[in-house]
Amino acid sequence: MEMNSIKTITVVGAGLMGHGIAQVFAQAGYSVWLVDLKQAALERALNLIQNSLNILEKKGVMPKKQGREVLARIRFSTDLMPAAAAADFVVEAVAENAEIKRTVFGELQRLCPPTTLFASNTSGLDVFNLVDPGMAGGLIATHFFAPAQIIPLVEVCPGPQTRPEVVELTRRLLLSVGKEPVVMQRFVPSFIVNRIQN
Repeated sequence: MEMNSIKTITVVGAGLMGHGIAQVFAQAGYSVWLVDLKQAALERALNLIQNSLNILEKKGVMPKKQGREVLARIRFSTDLMPAAAAADFVVEAVAENAEIKRTVFGELQRLCPPTTLFASNTSGLDVFNLVDPGMAGGLIATHFFAPAQIIPLVEVCPGPQTRPEVVELTRRLLLSVGKEPVVMQRFVPSFIVNRIQN
């Protein structure tokens, strides 16, 4: 897959990190799906994104009324099927629970097109051991920091089977949305914290 082939980003999980990640990609012009099992979580995410965009407009970081255009690029859904079917790049941002992530990635593998690339926002779980081997080559960890729409740093961590072109494409994608990706050589639990301690 080439950079110009990535048009639609699907973010799974509308909680603490997911809503900010969705905002990041929508602000950069991408079409975004934000998916969560709970309608209440989506409504809360909508309010948080609206408030964030309003603040950016008031501070002069974003032109007046541009927030409305950004919000229009985000579809909020409790149904994973259409969001997965449309996805060129998926960011998983669900709870830090191995079984939940295993289930989510299993569903994504079943529903997404074969060309879809997958990222996990985790830094503590080794997601590369939670997915089917056939999915591992297109999976990478992209650890955003909260609030994702403000802090530029994103840790990028490939797994043992992640294809080199997936690493490079992810790095370029993050640069295209104004982030500062730091590419790691291998998975280390908690990423930067452990790296500093070591």
